[in-house]
Amino acid sequence: MKLVLIGGGGHARVATDVACAAAFQVIGVLTLEGTVAAPGLHRLGDDRWAENAAEDIAFHIAVGGNRRAYLFERLAAAGRRLPALISPTSFVSPSAIIGDGALVVHQATVNAGASVGRNAIVNTAATIEHDCSVGDHSHIAPGAVLAGGVHVGERSLVGTRAVVLPGLVIGDDVTIGAGAVVTRPIPSCGGIWYGNPARRQE
Repeated sequence: MKLVLIGGGGHARVATDVACAAAFQVIGVLTLEGTVAAPGLHRLGDDRWAENAAEDIAFHIAVGGNRRAYLFERLAAAGRRLPALISPTSFVSPSAIIGDGALVVHQATVNAGASVGRNAIVNTAATIEHDCSVGDHSHIAPGAVLAGGVHVGERSLVGTRAVVLPGLVIGDDVTIGAGAVVTRPIPSCGGIWYGNPARRQE
């Protein structure tokens, strides 16, 4: 399948590696007007290029922040194909569900009964344990661990090497700092949490 990535930075380089390893044909990237792509990436134009792209071209969102969700929803509403990219070096249980446009990076684990939402990222060596759910547009950063039965809402970030203890609920639009240990539920719009045990940044 022919694939174009939207984004031209370091994350796009990682997504390109995953896509190529998963046998996609990456034909280039789209970046903001006036910007350049990172080394090794072929820039086709800006994101307006997608409006006139051939029907056989699929897209993957390879940018971070709020723009990520906006771009995904815009392309989805236009009927564009947005396949999940799953590294062959990751483990994804046959009973797990991976949403459209999600990215599962090298050495990540998504165990039995887990679900990963649309356009979500399970980054390098992250662990999504059994019966967890990760909401649309959320990011589980490198080395982070969601213990069994954890629910992460939409547009949230679980930082590098953070740990969320079993059965906890992390709401929408929450940021868990790198190395934090989450020991209690965190409500939606819960700001930034860090430390062990994790506390809200004032």
